[in-house]
Amino acid sequence: MELGSRELLDKYDRSGITRLHLRMVFISGMGFLTDAYDLFVLSTALPILVSFFGITASHNIFSSAQVSFLGLHISSVTLEEGLLGSIALFGAFIGASYSAGWRTGSGERSCMLSTCP
Repeated sequence: MELGSRELLDKYDRSGITRLHLRMVFISGMGFLTDAYDLFVLSTALPILVSFFGITASHNIFSSAQVSFLGLHISSVTLEEGLLGSIALFGAFIGASYSAGWRTGSGERSCMLSTCP
């Protein structure tokens, strides 16, 4: 018996919330939480890094106040902050990719035990 799309949607509407639904919402929420936490920490740390390293319009890696990038004139401080943020997020991507491969190769238990104090 094959159901049409409308009948299938009605069947799902009547089925109610199951443990599987709650589990999917929880897993999705945890993914969002970790992503939001990463961005929050980055946005908090960037101004601290800029002041710690003394990045100003006259003191930066480009040695000028303005940089021409893709035909646009951008503040060198803004571009350097963007590079710092991009490198941090790229590092998080590389770290997650490496740990996923490590976990697959050596097992979840050994991976978790080696990262916990």
